[in-house]
Amino acid sequence: MARIEPSLRKTNFLQMYKKIRAVWHEIESRKVGSTAIFSLISKILAAGVQIIAIPIAVSAIGQQSFGAFLVLSSISFWITSTSIGIGNTLTTELAAGRAERGSPVPVVGLVLGVLQAVIVSLVCYAVIAKSLPYTLGNETAGLANEAHTAALVLVIASGLQLAIQPLQGMQLGALQGNIQFAFQAFANFSVIVGLFVIKLMANPTLTTFCIVMSVLPLIVNLVSVTAFAVRHLEKFKIPSLEEFLRTAKSLYRNGLAFLIINLSTYAVLYGPTFFLAWMTHGKEYIAFSIYNRVIFFLVAFVWLLAMPLWPALVKARVDGDEKWVRRAARTCFLLFASLASVLFLVVGLFGRPLVDFWTGTTIGQSPIFALVFAAYYVLVIWREFLITLLISFERVPAISAVQLLQTVVAYGLAIILVPRFGELGMALAMTLGIAFTSGWLLPMLRVRSPSGVEHSVANLFLTDRKGIAAINPKRP
Repeated sequence: MARIEPSLRKTNFLQMYKKIRAVWHEIESRKVGSTAIFSLISKILAAGVQIIAIPIAVSAIGQQSFGAFLVLSSISFWITSTSIGIGNTLTTELAAGRAERGSPVPVVGLVLGVLQAVIVSLVCYAVIAKSLPYTLGNETAGLANEAHTAALVLVIASGLQLAIQPLQGMQLGALQGNIQFAFQAFANFSVIVGLFVIKLMANPTLTTFCIVMSVLPLIVNLVSVTAFAVRHLEKFKIPSLEEFLRTAKSLYRNGLAFLIINLSTYAVLYGPTFFLAWMTHGKEYIAFSIYNRVIFFLVAFVWLLAMPLWPALVKARVDGDEKWVRRAARTCFLLFASLASVLFLVVGLFGRPLVDFWTGTTIGQSPIFALVFAAYYVLVIWREFLITLLISFERVPAISAVQLLQTVVAYGLAIILVPRFGELGMALAMTLGIAFTSGWLLPMLRVRSPSGVEHSVANLFLTDRKGIAAINPKRP
């Protein structure tokens, strides 16, 4: 490795802070700053919901009912994961001024979103009804009737959430993202309040828990988008059949890329629970699902650190300030590496007692299981750090391709490992999948530095500028 320049060896946090503050002061005038802040608050509260929900659910409705909720939610969340990006397209159309008064785009997008939500919800409920005997297992077979009712609640809530995504996209495009994310933050806060109410109830049921987790946030989001629709939808006309078909074709054009990204995310966060419950006939999945849901908090915490840096990186890259880009990347690398090291030691050494204390029950997994998840958490932090850098270099399509490959590799390994090792096999499969993609493929993705030199993203913070030029002297 080439010698590191002294100026790049220093980690000047004060300089980074001044640069980031200047950039955020500039974008705040366009309401982007407040939108991003409310979005971050919403993500943190969503992570808080996951932290609070598990111990309350285990103590209030019992471990078996909570296990049934994990299985049902892992299937119902598939509904919102089938989004093909109509809301994102509408955000772009309105923000760019291409969907003004008289445009058929918003109405067509809303109709398509509702149709998709109805079809996917019906398919999802059919899957749940057919899979319950296999996924609940013999010990929770008595919950079958209540599980069907709870599944109906989750499916309806998820379907409505998918249906209003086009309206949420319009809201963002109309530069009202700060209002939308403020409502989402309040929705997550309402869930937290609802969970504490459940804790005070005498005999809460699985259905009651599902209502708090899914219906309460839906009501808040419906209020937000309905208020927006009443004020803005009169601007847009009802399209003719020809206009509808032409506009629908345009909206679906980029749908596959959004679908891949959403399903890949679902496959990492929720899919393993259903996969495990199906493969083991409901015998093993609760411990894995609880450990896996820590990722919600982990990703939120990583983005809490990374999100302020991202626009500053973009601005510095556009301005050609290569020294600052490289210094910031190196500083963040040291920060995230330190965080990952501490997390690995804590989870590896104390993961089992911490999880038992958190859930209020004995999960009963081996130390190797906690150690594998400790390695998985480290790789998640590494992945999110690389994604932060790659987004600032506009490599989103490459990120989605790597995420898809990670899903394929992980589930391919799971088919082999789960029948032999159960939950440990699923943990090993997910860890090996992310190690292959985020440990090797993501760092090798090519980016163009502010000076015009093309190199891998890892060389941005591991090699100095002269070393990069020596590795790849070709300028595009």
